[in-house]
Amino acid sequence: MSAVYSRGFTSNYIDPRIDQPNSRVEFRFDKDKLYSSNLRLVNVGANVETGGKYNFIAGCYGVIKHIRLMDGNQELSSLREANRYLSFLNVNNSNADNVNVVMPLNKSSNGYELNDEAFVDTCATELVDNDIEPNINTMAVNEKRLGTLDLRHALPLLSSMSMLNTGVFENLRLVVELESDNKKVSQRDDRATKTQRPLLIADSLDEDMVSEKILKASMADVNWFEVEHDLMTVPDNDAAVAGEADGFSVEQKTSNTINGFNNKFLNRMLICTDYSVGTAHFAANTVQGPGHFGSLHQFRRRLNARINGSNLFSGDGLTSRSQIGMLLSRTYGDVNIPLYGDMGCIGDELLANDANNNTSVPVTVLKKQSPLVGHFQWIGFSVGDRINNFVLEHSRTNVKDILIPKQNNAALDLHLFGEVRKTIQFMSNGSNMVYNVSYA
Repeated sequence: MSAVYSRGFTSNYIDPRIDQPNSRVEFRFDKDKLYSSNLRLVNVGANVETGGKYNFIAGCYGVIKHIRLMDGNQELSSLREANRYLSFLNVNNSNADNVNVVMPLNKSSNGYELNDEAFVDTCATELVDNDIEPNINTMAVNEKRLGTLDLRHALPLLSSMSMLNTGVFENLRLVVELESDNKKVSQRDDRATKTQRPLLIADSLDEDMVSEKILKASMADVNWFEVEHDLMTVPDNDAAVAGEADGFSVEQKTSNTINGFNNKFLNRMLICTDYSVGTAHFAANTVQGPGHFGSLHQFRRRLNARINGSNLFSGDGLTSRSQIGMLLSRTYGDVNIPLYGDMGCIGDELLANDANNNTSVPVTVLKKQSPLVGHFQWIGFSVGDRINNFVLEHSRTNVKDILIPKQNNAALDLHLFGEVRKTIQFMSNGSNMVYNVSYA
């Protein structure tokens, strides 16, 4: 289906060629067309059995596990762990933008206000009905709960190209791997989910508007920063404090060589901290805070990156919450998190005890500190160098506390999202144009 929306461009609504709920969808483009790079994926989301909601910071993007733009078998651009990275982009805005622009588009619940009881709460109940359709029998579609993704956020190549020429990319296709783990799609882990059939909107230039100048511009060399993913693990350390009295602590140091960015120019790096065991985010089948898509605070955390033999940060590296927060903001701009979201606790209160601080803090749950506390400590920094050797050094202090051992001692996954420079170069091969994708 298509519709002319302005002089020279036609908006095409492309149905998926392959549609396997909770698994995979694939879209294919027509040959010999010029498509605008402002591709949009619409009707993104899922339905779930009664009582389920989207993960509150991922929104409907929780259903997107990986996404790739391909020309036949040639990968042009991709994003692994897309729902995790897009969750960060959802909070990478001002509070006002999240409330008025982002939430209606992606059905998340980002954006905060002080409620009538003087607690910090999300604005979602006033602005967005982000419940997934609670029809346990039919999983019926409710369009109010489906969102839109501008693919330029997931595939930065599209921000650097004005047009996609399928005369050159003859077998252009978009492949979306869907999230099958309902613990990441829904706020509960005991509600079955079913992803809905999305559509791709692609604007194409009408044939009578295609000129030699436009064709030449569509085949100009392109440079961009691709977001690539790697993983570092921090092992469980309960054994180090086992048998000791409550409050006993010991420092745990972990150093890993990160190979995923070798021989690439690395621009910015984002680190998201998650429990290695997914069930650690759940209590009574309900996700605690943002679950998998936040980033965990760690007690007395220290971090340094050793790049090509030299420490990126002086002294002991990043050693405090204020350093981490300031550097994240300078690297990525506004990051909209709740008060105390990047702290281990409010004051010196133990999370297991009833909260005494109950004014201007995130809404308490059963009189305990909010699960939002301690789930919003992303780490971001700039590198700006070609990587020959990259060692990440991480330390935290493990504490014996039989009431909440998992917070300080559990095994961790550190998800690394690095911007690496890539290029597409076009060249003539007789009467045909060919191209080469490489790291720049």
